[in-house]
Amino acid sequence: MIPANEEALRQTHPALLEELRSAPDLKNVEIKSSRRGPPTLVWTDNKGIRKFLHSQVDPVGESRKVAESAIAPDSRGTSRALLIGHGVGHEIRALADRVRELWVLAANLPLLRFLCDHADLSDIFLNPRVKWIFGNPSKIGSQLNEMFAATGAASDPDVAVVIHPPFLDPIPPEFERIIAVVRQIQSGRDTEDLIRPIAEDNFRKNFPALGSPGVSSLFGCARGRPVIVCGAGPTLDTSLDMIHRLRPAAYLIAVDTVAEGLAEGGLAPDLVVSIDPRPDSCMHFKAGRHSETVTARSILVFTPTTCPDIVRLFEGRRLLAIPKNHFLLRPAESILADKGILMSGGSVSVLTAALAAAMDPAYVCLAGIDFRSASGRFYSKLSSYLRSIQIVPQRFITHETTEHEILSNETQRTSTGVMTPRLQHYASDFRLLLKQTPVPFYSLGPAPMPEVRSGGLPCLEIGVVQRPLEMPPSGVAPSAEIFNILGISP
Repeated sequence: MIPANEEALRQTHPALLEELRSAPDLKNVEIKSSRRGPPTLVWTDNKGIRKFLHSQVDPVGESRKVAESAIAPDSRGTSRALLIGHGVGHEIRALADRVRELWVLAANLPLLRFLCDHADLSDIFLNPRVKWIFGNPSKIGSQLNEMFAATGAASDPDVAVVIHPPFLDPIPPEFERIIAVVRQIQSGRDTEDLIRPIAEDNFRKNFPALGSPGVSSLFGCARGRPVIVCGAGPTLDTSLDMIHRLRPAAYLIAVDTVAEGLAEGGLAPDLVVSIDPRPDSCMHFKAGRHSETVTARSILVFTPTTCPDIVRLFEGRRLLAIPKNHFLLRPAESILADKGILMSGGSVSVLTAALAAAMDPAYVCLAGIDFRSASGRFYSKLSSYLRSIQIVPQRFITHETTEHEILSNETQRTSTGVMTPRLQHYASDFRLLLKQTPVPFYSLGPAPMPEVRSGGLPCLEIGVVQRPLEMPPSGVAPSAEIFNILGISP
């Protein structure tokens, strides 16, 4: 090890120094000079293919661009970042210049040991802004939990997640799950950055509707009865007969994606949940001739950032819900708490299931709540996405092309089927919901996870529920001061 590196590590990171001393030698990597002079890394994979992990021309300039795209100029010196892909140190130096704290995840200690033997990283080791996360996968997981706990939450926008993709290949297989979790966090942040302007504009337009009654008026209303939750997954198609049988004695809640498809089959939901802020979510209520059935018979459960055009469709028959830990609404949760706060994590299915549990039913029946699919299909034929093929046949040729357009490159194959990282993240939120509620969950089709029961349902001696649901009296609108609390203009 270069003496300057060893001395710097001894002063600032003695535990990391001990780990590096015992790290095995790495034979399939080398340092070469780039065309502009600064060093770059070359890694040879198991097939003998040589790959540059930094730019061959200007690795320092490349790293500056990575840092600039990850950290906004006006947040310099105030933000935190988590980095995967440290390399010869170019990314570390570029990011450390722009943040108050930089955590570097060292998932490949042999590579870091190689670098310490061949490149001077002492300035990085001596930089008090740079923290190191290292060890076995369990230890790294604990360190990540502690890091996010110290900053508030994994969804805290003050932590930028930066992944330099070329460095994912050399990471040992035992760390793949850790990297997958970090990538999910990064994906969620990117989505928030794209959605925030839309969400803020929707909040402004929906502000007059925030005087609607809250979903808190439904809490406990299903005591002693089942509640059916319909998602847009393919198992909904095989559950319809059971839904028809349970329907007279149960409340039916559906995600917006399948509300119209259910209505066409004589199953207009009692409650329809819609949380997507994007304008194209209006297609869920414009795919066919049964839109008026849904808007006339169903009650909309919406959030302050739901697409305003959908909110207007249900004027007079709508209830407000507040998603827990929402990236925009979190500062005003205490003000809006009387409306009813529900877990969602950005998923309409999770929020719908949380609402069902809050109604305190005898049990919740799930249909179409699917987080993976053995067949490769992600949507029920009742969903507005696939129904649009029938309405606008020139837009899509097959169900498969529809799903490809919607999911883009998210799909990935696993040993048990096909899923997307987004759905995997929602499945984690759903599992957490199951742990937090005493209400039993049953699946009318294949169970989405082991915690959900499948098979025979409990027998209940109950009568037919009253329909339509009676709307509670008007709620109370929040003060306009909420705009200042959320940091957006009225």
